Amino acid sequence: MEKKYEIRLRYVKKILGIEKLMKDNNIEYTENNNTYILTKGDSIAEFLRILNLTNFLLRFEEKRIQKEYMNNSNRAINFEIANMGKIIKTSSEQLALFEKLRKEGKEEMLTKKQKEFLDVRMENPDISIGEIAKKLRNI
Repeated sequence: MEKKYEIRLRYVKKILGIEKLMKDNNIEYTENNNTYILTKGDSIAEFLRILNLTNFLLRFEEKRIQKEYMNNSNRAINFEIANMGKIIKTSSEQLALFEKLRKEGKEEMLTKKQKEFLDVRMENPDISIGEIAKKLRNI
């Protein structure tokens, strides 16, 4: 579960200076039950910068960068997993069709290029069609 960023400023009496500061600097916030709530990362960073809370700002930005890096890594991994699934599915279908042609004695219907393709596919069931094309260019 992804954690979101949040700063809450609770007040007993409305703090007009803080509210004006946030409005003047386009810092997005909501107000609920005597509390100013900042939830957008850019607004939190700007708020910390304006208050000159440099150490907090640096730690916050470091966490944002780490989170973005992890999200990008996860996206790349998910993309690779999806591609591998497609490659395996396509390969299985191609090999099953070839096996069906062979069992029915219709192997001779294939062109030389199709046979070369299937030879490479049978030797390398886990590679993409693009990789097969590269191998065929080298034959």
